[in-house]
Amino acid sequence: MTKRNPPSYALVALAAFMATACSVEPTPSQTDRSAQPHQENQPLGGSTDIQNLTDIALADLAQRLAVDRQLLQVVDASSVTWSNGALGCPAPGGSYTQALVEGFHLVLTDGSAEYHYHASSAGKPFLCPEKRRRDPIVKRSQGL
Repeated sequence: MTKRNPPSYALVALAAFMATACSVEPTPSQTDRSAQPHQENQPLGGSTDIQNLTDIALADLAQRLAVDRQLLQVVDASSVTWSNGALGCPAPGGSYTQALVEGFHLVLTDGSAEYHYHASSAGKPFLCPEKRRRDPIVKRSQGL
């Protein structure tokens, strides 16, 4: 009786599955989450409307400062290009994709200080503390 080898297509399929399973890119390490109410890459349900992002940022800042949202103002709301996956707000010890990322930069104020919110084009805005803040490499337009 001869021993049969498994069909070669089964081995190819197994190899393809293993390669796909092993190629998942890790998310950025974030050791300082205190200033980030949301994951950067959390979907917004398909909306990349800058007004929607600004509304989310205003609501977050009003809650953080425990003030009425009407007391906050938008200084700038722009579509930008970030230099990498850190979205202009690298966390200490974090590792990020080294590719240009389309996104948004929002600057809000309560009249006494400015607060910078960053976002990718597919994520919710998050507050970036001044000590970690980096400027975008391209600022295309003011959205509001």
